[in-house]
Formats: sequence, structure tokens, C-alpha cells
Amino acid sequence: MKRCHVFREEGFTLLELMIAVSILMVVMLGSATMLIMSIKFNVLTLEKTTAARLAKNKIDELKGVDYKQVSLDIGSHDDPNNPINADESSGGIYTRKWSVSNGTTPGTKGVCVIIQWNRGQMTLNSLIADQG
Repeated sequence: MKRCHVFREEGFTLLELMIAVSILMVVMLGSATMLIMSIKFNVLTLEKTTAARLAKNKIDELKGVDYKQVSLDIGSHDDPNNPINADESSGGIYTRKWSVSNGTTPGTKGVCVIIQWNRGQMTLNSLIADQG
């Protein structure tokens, strides 16, 4: 007597294929979400690194000028190139300001450099001594 097999044991059924594709889509969607978040964090990290470098460059510049120069006068100062790019040329996303105050000891001035951009702010403080 010959048996008739309704189900073949080779290949995939449509249901198995749909389940496998669904699982694959969920995994790929999760990977795509992680990739997008990683790119956003990398951009934010680059912006913060650039802001820190711009603040440090201004502090280094102020340490190199004469103690009585206008850029070290007590009060608030704006960078004349605002808004600035990462290379400190005008036309970027960063705004650089600094304020100068009397230091805690005679012959010193406190400097606070503030870098602002559309997604954040960075502040760097330093103390500058009169070399003269």
C-alpha cells in the first residue's frame, strides 16, 4: 500500500519563513537604532571636544598677552569673530566669551572662558599671573 504524504519534509513552510523574517527584522531594527544613537553621540563628542579646544586656545592666548592689555581688562569680553568655526574663523556654530575678574591673590586675574553652541555649553577657568 502506497502512502500519500501531505507534508513534505524538505524546505520551509510559509509560516516558518515569515517567522524567520520577522525575527530578522526586529534584530536589524535594533541594530539600526544603535547605529543612529552611536552617530549622534559621536557628533556630540566632537562638538564638546572642539568647544574644549576653543576654550583652551583662548586661555593660552590670554596667558601670552601683556597683563595690562584690553583683553585682560576686568569685565566681560566677546570674541570679535563670533560665531566661530572649529578653526576659529568666523561663521561657525560656536560663540566664545570670556570674563576677567580680580584673582584671589594680588597680581593675578581669574579668567572664565565660555563656549556656547546650539546643543551645549562648556566653561573653562584659569588664573593668570602678572609676569612683570
